[in-house]
Amino acid sequence: MPHPAAGGDPVSKAIPASRRRCIRRCLPWLAALVVFALAGTASAAPRFVAGRDYRTVESPEILGNGSKVEVAEVFWYGCPHCYHFEPALEQWLAGHRKNIHFVRIPATLNPGWRIDARGYYVGQVLGVMDRKMTDAIFKAIHQQHRQLASESAWRHFYISHGVSASDFNDAWQSFAVDAKLRRADHLVRLYAVMGVPTLVVNGKYVTSPEMAGGENRALQVVDFLIHKARAAMHQGGS
Repeated sequence: MPHPAAGGDPVSKAIPASRRRCIRRCLPWLAALVVFALAGTASAAPRFVAGRDYRTVESPEILGNGSKVEVAEVFWYGCPHCYHFEPALEQWLAGHRKNIHFVRIPATLNPGWRIDARGYYVGQVLGVMDRKMTDAIFKAIHQQHRQLASESAWRHFYISHGVSASDFNDAWQSFAVDAKLRRADHLVRLYAVMGVPTLVVNGKYVTSPEMAGGENRALQVVDFLIHKARAAMHQGGS
């Protein structure tokens, strides 16, 4: 195989000096264009990805009438993660309540959780389940270490917050509460909830702090999914 002459590269000598100078001047610009193109490709990639940051439900269902995008939190009062997530969720809701339909769905994954779910729906049926009551229940369990694990414990709790014993007794085993529990059972199965807290957007998209990589990022994923759901609603999609 022939070797270059001692005087230098024969290919370089074949290129006129003016063209070589032009190439040297253009190389930095070409390199910058390559870097810019690669950066543009990276920024075009979706920030949140299905299967990693959220998953989809094959047959979406919601609790509201569909006039607004619905965001549901599946929770359990006894869950320390739900308790610690509550301040971040409430702060997020402060800027979103007017534009979404927010609902809570108590998880019914085992008999103990089902007792708490019944306690939640008793308060809802009696018209006393608001943010203040939710805070009181979380604090009773996680700060005061009260065990709301039975009908009598829930009765005592509600009486201490102004509900009469007769109203509580009428609601505890009422048809209305039983119907809400059956609906919660169905949705928890439909959304394939395995842990709490879990967030569901428009009955179709499911995420959680664990799945998204933290509480704040989970709420960012929810913002992304709200935009996605709203766009589908405007287009007449599901």
